[in-house]
Amino acid sequence: MRTLCNAVGIALAIAPAALAADLTLGTPAEGALTAEDPQNPDGKFEDIYNLALEAGQTVIVTCQGQGIDTMLIVTAPDGTATIDDDSAGNLNPRVVISSSQSGVYKVTVTTFSAGATGRYRLTAETGEQRRLALGEPADVELTGLPLTLSLPLEAGQAVQIAATNCTFDASLTAVGPGLPQVFADDYTGRREPRLHLIAPQTGTVSVIVNSWSDPRGRATITATLLTPDTRIDYAGGAPSVTPLTLAPGAECLRVSVAAPAG
Repeated sequence: MRTLCNAVGIALAIAPAALAADLTLGTPAEGALTAEDPQNPDGKFEDIYNLALEAGQTVIVTCQGQGIDTMLIVTAPDGTATIDDDSAGNLNPRVVISSSQSGVYKVTVTTFSAGATGRYRLTAETGEQRRLALGEPADVELTGLPLTLSLPLEAGQAVQIAATNCTFDASLTAVGPGLPQVFADDYTGRREPRLHLIAPQTGTVSVIVNSWSDPRGRATITATLLTPDTRIDYAGGAPSVTPLTLAPGAECLRVSVAAPAG
């Protein structure tokens, strides 16, 4: 068994390839973590699955534990790892993969606590996918699975993505080429998340609409292009932010922040 450490310093135990099972889109895998499974350096048992994806696919991987607090580690072909514990609610992990590269993704099922054992159900699904355009609100309805919206952006564009008129406790996640995952939950105490990002390169950003609990309900999703004249005023005493566009040859975006005294 080989032990690798990723960029955030978490040790991952990689079992021999022969022990990895195939995970197929749309076909649930029923499994169990037992004392016979390989253990990582933290003493947690692991099952490993291979998930073959093409570049440009957006896939939702969810693990439902039966009496155990499961975790997911998804490792891309380039070695980048995404780790999740409870994003699907009820101690169940969920990872959204926006594949920028074709190849085999390693999906590791493990637990939050060392030595825990029990059964689980692992799924990989594409879910519903729609297009989102700048300045054009999209009315969406979730019926039990997260919804993915494809947002084309050019390098350097700064945008705000907001969920309004929500009938459920919505969350937003944005992933895309060269973009670290951006997540937003409640916005100033309301169940209407907003997130802000700058596209590092031209391409399609996947905006995943989800929920901390049961993803069922309606919402309006709007992507707004931020310009030097845009000012975002946050209610409830939170900061206001004025983004400035990138100048030719610049490597960063200046952001001015103003917050109330105290």
